[in-house]
Amino acid sequence: MNTPHACAGNPQIEPMNVWPLPATAWVEASVMDGEQSIAVIFDPRPFLAMASESELALLARARWSGRSIMRAVQCLAHAGDAELRRWFRQFGDWLDAEHDITIDGSIDPQLALQWLGTHRPQVVPGVLAASRSWLH
Repeated sequence: MNTPHACAGNPQIEPMNVWPLPATAWVEASVMDGEQSIAVIFDPRPFLAMASESELALLARARWSGRSIMRAVQCLAHAGDAELRRWFRQFGDWLDAEHDITIDGSIDPQLALQWLGTHRPQVVPGVLAASRSWLH
């Protein structure tokens, strides 16, 4: 079953100035030959604000890291984040050239849960339940 994603209907990102510094979310793609890599640090708050509870739970189950953050990257690039758009263009060029690519990334789970607790408390129980297997 396909469900609409929050980003598809909301291309405008509203700034939110309550993320504690340093805001650590990042994504990196590397060509397997090890000679090319592109990484970017990004602000995940707009994604946290727009994502469905099920999207957040999937991210939490994946420990807020690895390929699972591609949904946040895609969402924020589509919504207009210039650095993520640049990253996505390079990633797309590598795919078009049929390179073997590795992807990694992370969103700080404690900061994400803190932000969600303040701004979207209704989703926190589901996200915590998804995190329970690894969260201390």
